[in-house]
Amino acid sequence: MSRSIVAAAGLACILAFGTCGCSVSSSSESSSTLETSVTDEQGNTTTTKTTTDSDGNTTTETTKTLSIGDWVDEWMGTTDKSYEVYYAQAPDATQAFLVLHSESAGDTEVFIGDSESPEEGLVTVYGEDAKFTFQVVEADEDHDNVTLWFDDDYGTAEVKRCTLEDMAAGIHKFDAEGKILKMDEDE
Repeated sequence: MSRSIVAAAGLACILAFGTCGCSVSSSSESSSTLETSVTDEQGNTTTTKTTTDSDGNTTTETTKTLSIGDWVDEWMGTTDKSYEVYYAQAPDATQAFLVLHSESAGDTEVFIGDSESPEEGLVTVYGEDAKFTFQVVEADEDHDNVTLWFDDDYGTAEVKRCTLEDMAAGIHKFDAEGKILKMDEDE
């Protein structure tokens, strides 16, 4: 899931790109890299990075990011199975960002993309290669405190409304393999 966590970490940094960007760079004489970014009308960006080595072997990495400049709904919490939960959605609830992270299990699941509510109390978030559906069990009147049930593997979480900056800071605590990064003492 390292491709997805790169996109998740980038969530904290990217909010808007130009309409289309393309760059070519060479890290050494034996390889070249072509990077292309395309931004749609809503500000969502797809970046494709293609690297060709001296033997002609090509690798392609694609990351998708959502424009979140006007997102208003973000929550963080922990499940009863010790998964950290980071969830954000667009004001119209058509796009969402969901991270389930457990350092002890060495597991990080990331879903960034379109979202929908197929029926009352259910939310489905579509990721790059998969989708994840969870249930909203209970919410207070302002949705500041929400109880979410993910499934038997991830458990139930009490999440609290937070700022986008708080959520991004939490996500930056772990790397692409789901391990907690060493934090500075003042963090």
